[in-house]
Amino acid sequence: MSTGEAQFSPEQRRRIVALVEAVPWGDMDADIRDLEETLERALDATAPDFPLWEEHAQGCGYIDEFSVTPERLREMSPEWRFAYVARLVRTVALWYGVSVPEYSSKPPMLQESPDSPASLLRGINDIAFLPTLSGSHD
Repeated sequence: MSTGEAQFSPEQRRRIVALVEAVPWGDMDADIRDLEETLERALDATAPDFPLWEEHAQGCGYIDEFSVTPERLREMSPEWRFAYVARLVRTVALWYGVSVPEYSSKPPMLQESPDSPASLLRGINDIAFLPTLSGSHD
């Protein structure tokens, strides 16, 4: 897409605005914080289990977390299941777009990638929620 070219058609923009306006943004601020705190706690809780996956999964025939079939999952020991869950939690955090302790020295929930769901949610929330705090709307 070239500079100045609209990314969305007028109909897409109308639908996006309608979708954003339908969300109760007064609740979203707490929801985003709760989601991120839950994710941070899950990262912390699974930190001891993660190295097993990272260091030995490929040697055990797991190409990545998506190569685990339901059958293989049922056969896993509890130790390996915890390691697998640790990998999945980190995948969610990475795709959501926040720093993950094993990959960054920054606190996990304070730093988001600019082109991520976290950045999008936080940005829309800032625009939609913060003006309601001062009582003014643009």
